[in-house]
Amino acid sequence: MLCVPESSPVKKAADLAGKRVATELVNTTKALLREKESEGRGGVSWGATEVKVPDLVDAIVDITETGSSLRANKLRIVDTLLETNTKLIANKKSWANPAKRKKIETIALLLKVRSKPKAKSASR
Repeated sequence: MLCVPESSPVKKAADLAGKRVATELVNTTKALLREKESEGRGGVSWGATEVKVPDLVDAIVDITETGSSLRANKLRIVDTLLETNTKLIANKKSWANPAKRKKIETIALLLKVRSKPKAKSASR
């Protein structure tokens, strides 16, 4: 997600011309911003990228699952640069091995549980 502070005048990626953009996904971000015809200056950001706006950078590109961190840091999504999903792939030799198969099935179960929407708790 390409995000800016809620108060930012930026409405689209192209508005970031000459602006500072922080991300951990530098090459991916540069390529995706070029596709969006933006000339933002990307820079490497390690950890807690969302807290760097607006003092250190004008925008960020970060992976988000729920958007809660973006909301907590008063950021607004300008553009979705890339959508991803998780795939678990096992080779046939590993799948045929009972011990490895069990581990693969455990990982698959953990991925399924993690990807399910959380149930809303009933109010009392």
